[in-house]
Amino acid sequence: MNKIMMTLAISALGLVIGACGKQEEQSVQSPPPAPTAQLEVPAAAAPEPMADALETVVEEAEVMIEEVSEMVDETVESVAEQAEAVKQAVAEQTDQAVEGAVEKAAAVQQAAVAKVQDTAKMGEAVVADATQAAKTTVAQVAEKVTSTAAVTTTALSQEDALNLANRSGCLACHQVDKKVVGPAWADVAARYRGDASVRDKLVAKVSAGGKGNWTDVTGGVPMPPYSPRVADADIEKLVDFILSL
Repeated sequence: MNKIMMTLAISALGLVIGACGKQEEQSVQSPPPAPTAQLEVPAAAAPEPMADALETVVEEAEVMIEEVSEMVDETVESVAEQAEAVKQAVAEQTDQAVEGAVEKAAAVQQAAVAKVQDTAKMGEAVVADATQAAKTTVAQVAEKVTSTAAVTTTALSQEDALNLANRSGCLACHQVDKKVVGPAWADVAARYRGDASVRDKLVAKVSAGGKGNWTDVTGGVPMPPYSPRVADADIEKLVDFILSL
C-alpha cells in the first residue's frame, strides 16, 4: 500500500513538473505584448495557470489513490474469503477422513474380536472333545484293569477249579468236555465267548438256579440254586473258570 501511494505521489509530482515546464516554455516562446498602458496585468495574476494545473493533478492523484485503495480493500477481502473457504473445505475433508479412519478402525477391531471369539469357541470345543475322549479312554482302561484284576484274583487252575466244583456238587451234572445232565462247560464257554456282560448273568443264574437256556441239552431239567450253600466268591471263581475254557 505504501509503495502504491509513493508511486502515485511520484507520478503526480511528475505531472506538476511537466505542467510547469510547459508554462515556462510558453512564456519564453510567446513574444511580449506591446507595451500599452491599457493592458497592464497585475504581478500576482501570472502564476494562476500553474496553480490550477497543480490543483488538477492533486485532485486526479487523490481520485487515483482512492480508487487504488478501494481495489486493494476489495482484493484483500476477496483473498480473505477465499482463504476462509479453503480452510473450511480442508477442515471438512479432514473431519471426513478422520471419521472414515475411525469407522474403519472400529470395523477392523470388531472383526478381530469376532475372530478371537470364534477361535476361543473352537478351542473350547476341541478341549471338551479331548476331555471327553480322555475320560472315555480312562474309563475303558479302568474297566479293563478291573476286569483283568478280577479274573486274576479269582482265576483258578483246572485242578483247583475241579476240586472246588466237586466239593460244591457241580460235577454231578457237569463235566469240562462232555454233557452229563447239563451242558459241558467247554460248550458254555464257546456259546458266550466275547460277551462281556455274560459273567454277571451266569453268576446270578448259578446262585439262584433256573432253566430255559439249555433245554435242548437238559430236556427241561432245572439247575438247583447254589447260594447260599456255596459262597458267592466261590461261585464267581467257578464261573470265571468256565468262561476261561
